[in-house]
Amino acid sequence: MPGGVDPRVVILDIDEKSLNAEGRWPWSRNKLALMVNQLFDRYNVRVLAFDVAFPEPDTSSGYAVLERHAPGAIRRYRSDTELRYLVGTGVSAAAIWRMREALDAAGYPRVRIVASSGFGVDKCRVMADAKAPIDVVGTGSFIPDAWHETYATADIVEYDGVPMVKVGREFLL
Repeated sequence: MPGGVDPRVVILDIDEKSLNAEGRWPWSRNKLALMVNQLFDRYNVRVLAFDVAFPEPDTSSGYAVLERHAPGAIRRYRSDTELRYLVGTGVSAAAIWRMREALDAAGYPRVRIVASSGFGVDKCRVMADAKAPIDVVGTGSFIPDAWHETYATADIVEYDGVPMVKVGREFLL
């Protein structure tokens, strides 16, 4: 820069430490999107530029999966939490859609999907907007205002006195 360094300019370098922590390059577009959101939301970045090429479409990420099944859902999210519900790690709308794709491709179109992990009202609303193919929501520790809003389920950890490690779920009501 003419005249010296501008303290408002920060270069974010993806170094060996970053690769060890986050995995090999290239990172998924999901990971990059989460990083970009954090830069804008947490660090109040005003301008961001990438000095990297993205020559190929990202067909493996949650973004691509959602675009195939619920075009526009990713563009309607309003917060970091909603973005995690759509494409984050764990039980996201993209993961559920990808599971449906895999089940259908393997010849199991009649298999039903039971989704459970932090499903409160807000997560259910995001899943509905993304048209996630969920047949039953297991609400775990979520306590609804009215019982007609949910089915109660529990993790199966023992059958007939034989200890097991989470072999499934059962309806309690």
